[in-house]
Amino acid sequence: MQIISQFAPLPLAQPEKGTAVAMGFFDGIHIGHRAVINEAVQWAGANDAAPALFTFRLPVVNKMKGKRLLSTADKHALVASLGVEYYLTPDFEEIKGLTPEQFVLGIVRDCRARALVCGENFTFGAKAAGNPELLRELIAKVGGFPFYKRPKTLHRPKGSFTNPQRIYLVEKRTLQNAKSFFLGLRDGKDIIRK
Repeated sequence: MQIISQFAPLPLAQPEKGTAVAMGFFDGIHIGHRAVINEAVQWAGANDAAPALFTFRLPVVNKMKGKRLLSTADKHALVASLGVEYYLTPDFEEIKGLTPEQFVLGIVRDCRARALVCGENFTFGAKAAGNPELLRELIAKVGGFPFYKRPKTLHRPKGSFTNPQRIYLVEKRTLQNAKSFFLGLRDGKDIIRK
């Protein structure tokens, strides 16, 4: 997986084939995030495109989001294991002032996007002015192509997030078990370093 740390054109091996881009913050790569990423990977595979992911890095001192569940290295390893070939991750400061229109044009141009995938709570552009509905409108203005919005609520196995035992794990701060559960991993030790 190639990691590109600025909002710039992806160094695609075959630019004419374009990409399918999963977009989001992807802080923990939980099962909802993986559904978005898998949709882009599957579309890319079915349409002879490269699977890509767009996210961003927050400043070291940040007040926007909570504590990270995964280290950067673990996050990269997990995303790569899902089949993503290009990982575009500019600093938040580089993109925070973009209008929704500038953001979408940048993704379409720099990623040579042929399909975009996001979750239903995805926001983009200055002051989070864009949402999936606006994204759909902006895609139509640039010629239109597939756009997928994954629902926030996915089918989960019996006893998922409402299971009191799992909530107890978090309350008791058994972080390894909580990470395994909330990230949907078989065993948190698979990727999480101590």
